[in-house]
Amino acid sequence: MYHHLYLVLKLVTACILLVACSPNVGNVPLDSYSSLYQVNPQQDKKVHVRSMGLEHQGPAVILLSGFNKNYHSDSAWFALLQPLIAKTHRVHAIERFGSGFSSDVSEPSFFSFAPALDTTLTALNEDSFIIVSFASSNILALAWQNLPESQVHSRLKGMVWIDPDILLEHSVSLYKDYPVAWYREQRETLIPHLQKGNWTQRTIDKLAAEREEIASLVPQDVGTLMDWSYFDLISQRRAAVNKQVTRAKEIMNYYDDLNTALKLDINTSVPITIIDSDFESEDIKSAEPEFVDGLIKWQQEGSAWSKSISKHSKGRYIPINNSDHMVIFQNPSLILKALDTFE
Repeated sequence: MYHHLYLVLKLVTACILLVACSPNVGNVPLDSYSSLYQVNPQQDKKVHVRSMGLEHQGPAVILLSGFNKNYHSDSAWFALLQPLIAKTHRVHAIERFGSGFSSDVSEPSFFSFAPALDTTLTALNEDSFIIVSFASSNILALAWQNLPESQVHSRLKGMVWIDPDILLEHSVSLYKDYPVAWYREQRETLIPHLQKGNWTQRTIDKLAAEREEIASLVPQDVGTLMDWSYFDLISQRRAAVNKQVTRAKEIMNYYDDLNTALKLDINTSVPITIIDSDFESEDIKSAEPEFVDGLIKWQQEGSAWSKSISKHSKGRYIPINNSDHMVIFQNPSLILKALDTFE
């Protein structure tokens, strides 16, 4: 069994390397469920949307991706959740600029993408929808809600935040610390370093490790729904140099995103259900002694903040014990149950 897994991972790594080094990486064909939406004709900017379950009635589900521990963030994270949701709902996974097949931009960030998200939601023309945001993409949802003019704000029926960024001073200070602070300090030398391909092999190694981790998390009862071909199609693109640069710039600009988000009030006019895993416990166990108290405070204030938002918005607070941060793979059925509360 382990020999077989080793061979599979070696094959995947070889494929990633081929994609990363191919001069035609930009010409990889779209997934059959995918479309590109023109959101800025003057600059020829397009947003990649993967749409499934279009035969269903009722509110659509909008999937927004956020960072994992390696700061990868694209629709590969929904390779299991989207097919599961598509059994009962229309569901659209929307990629930020620089992710998946969406257009590259010079300074990608959550806040800068909010107007394009609004344009994309308008183009999808859904009468009503629920936003599901994973990890830091609750910042994108917040940024979109605070746009001064939108034709689709009123169509939002509710939100599910999965392990959202905790927008309080202490937690934000942790998010802004290493590696975010380091990336910002190294900007002038790091970007040219990446553009020369110097981090390609380390990126490939991380992608192989991520794939192995995800495979270990997928529950057997929904394993047949895991779309590995799509996961690989999107995740392998991260090894391309332009995607490495996008990731680095998003990490740098995350600092400003956090500062801006911290100043905004959470809009509780629609229910916000928060799924709160205890993934911080592993960080606490492995931390150096001088960091333990700060991490414990982060976990405790995160749970209290999440409970408060759920309560004031009339959503639900759903804690998960002994959980990985990648709830989208480990507990996708729980997310589906959370969606049912909006029916």
